[in-house]
Amino acid sequence: MKLNIINFTITVIIIILVTVIFGSKYFIDVLLAGIVSLINAISGYFIFIMLSKKEFHRMMKLIFKSILVRIVFIILSTYLLIHFGVVKPIPFILILFVFYPIHQFIEIKFIKEWGK
Repeated sequence: MKLNIINFTITVIIIILVTVIFGSKYFIDVLLAGIVSLINAISGYFIFIMLSKKEFHRMMKLIFKSILVRIVFIILSTYLLIHFGVVKPIPFILILFVFYPIHQFIEIKFIKEWGK
């Protein structure tokens, strides 16, 4: 649960900062990029918790499959949001590139701490 709060807090702070710096012109782009990345991170968090009780090799196999599904989700949601004109492509993808590594870093940090 701590991971979700940290991810959510960072996402909200970045959304507010970008909105303050660039105005509300890119608010929807920033908001949707944050939501897509946050859904990815939270689903990874829950998948890891569900699989952590499984045998190591089976767990790793399932985690890598879930990573593939999560990447497909990001690509598909990005395509659909751009294709239907909900977001502007350049700001959305740039902000997604900001959110994604931050959320992945927090997720990896959580996984490392889980084993301790």
